[in-house]
Amino acid sequence: MVKSLGQLPPFPAVLNKLLASLNDEDISYADVAQLIEKDAVLSANVLRLVNSAIYGRRGTITSITHAISILGINKLRNTVLGFSISRMWTQVKTPSSWSAPPCQHS
Repeated sequence: MVKSLGQLPPFPAVLNKLLASLNDEDISYADVAQLIEKDAVLSANVLRLVNSAIYGRRGTITSITHAISILGINKLRNTVLGFSISRMWTQVKTPSSWSAPPCQHS
C-alpha cells in the first residue's frame, strides 16, 4: 500500500499556485479567478457547484469572479482541494485489495 501512495501524480502547477494563493489574506477575487480560469476543468467544476441547487440561485452564474464571491475563499479552498484530490485519485491504479464493496443505498 505504501508503494502505491508513492505513485500518486503531483498536483498540476496551477492547482499548487491556486492553493498557495488562497492562503494569502490579501489575495483578490480577480487574482484567484485568473488562476482558476487557467484550468478549464476546474473552472467548469466551480461554475457547476455555484449553479447547483445547493445555492438556490435563480439565474445562471457564468463568471468565475462572481462564483468566487458567492462561495467565499474558505469554501473555494475546500472545493478546490476536493476537486484536486478527486482528479488525482482517478489517475491512480490502486491495488485490488483497496477496492471496497459497492455502496448499498436504502
